[in-house]
Amino acid sequence: MTNEELLSPEHWRVFRLFLGSLSDEELDYVEDQLKKEQLARQERETIIVRLFYGSMSAQDLDTAGQQICRERQGRAEDQRILRESASARTTTSGRNTVRKKRRRVVRPRG
Repeated sequence: MTNEELLSPEHWRVFRLFLGSLSDEELDYVEDQLKKEQLARQERETIIVRLFYGSMSAQDLDTAGQQICRERQGRAEDQRILRESASARTTTSGRNTVRKKRRRVVRPRG
């Protein structure tokens, strides 16, 4: 939900050097801390979504459900188009043809 800056390759190198300097016991501790942080972030995201949903009326919750359903349908359609496109590329004899992907338009109800 947040737009966080990724670590640079140099920082990842320092991290790998740090990991290499740890004992097995210390490495286990660092891995446990990572798992705890990942769980904490998932919990925070869940809480944010619950707060958002908690502020909605029952009708808005129904509308949100419909929007989620439409989004899933749109993604399924996008995947179908990609599969067809990949299939068309592999079955075309010697030609490298690419069909343009249709853009889907999500229109709000109400």
